[in-house]
Amino acid sequence: SLRMLLGSIFALYIVTLPGMTPLRALKTARTLVYKRRLMIAGKITALTVFIIVTAAAIEIPVIIVATTLAPWLLILIGAVAFVVIHSYLYALYRELL
Repeated sequence: SLRMLLGSIFALYIVTLPGMTPLRALKTARTLVYKRRLMIAGKITALTVFIIVTAAAIEIPVIIVATTLAPWLLILIGAVAFVVIHSYLYALYRELL
């Protein structure tokens, strides 16, 4: 369910706090997203759409013009997307506190 998924996402960040156990992190995350699920889901959906559109806008012309460069660019885009996603989710977590 959406409640469990969103709670699990933020529990990954909460569990890194000193003295926090995984079960306590899940409970804390569940209370953190309580009554804010739709707003959080909307922001995560917007992030997903932004990354897909941006990656496609960069990758498709490269596939057409320089086919041999495309796989390497895709790896680079994936690495950048990884950093952007986690930075955004951590900032969203801090915003919810």
